Amino acid sequence: MTNEDVLNLVAENLPMDLNVIELYNISTLPNGAVTVDVTYPMEDDDFTETLCFNNNLNAQDILIHLEERVRTKYSALNKDEMVKENLDEFFKMINKLLQA
Repeated sequence: MTNEDVLNLVAENLPMDLNVIELYNISTLPNGAVTVDVTYPMEDDDFTETLCFNNNLNAQDILIHLEERVRTKYSALNKDEMVKENLDEFFKMINKLLQA
């Protein structure tokens, strides 16, 4: 499974109502690295970042990095019950993918 496949799998498995992250514009660069645009909808701002994953990373590395980015991005909002519930669901999904 390529890194692009891993990111597409995450994007496909995200429930529409979860609203934790949105992944789009997933593409492989000529050097084999994969880029993805990530939006964090529960944030007040319209923050979007482009992440780049080197081709030497494996699926587990990418999933762990996405989880860490989400934890960091929402750390200030983790007292909000809805945010907490959505994050818990997101982390369960990532955990399932890590075990697959």
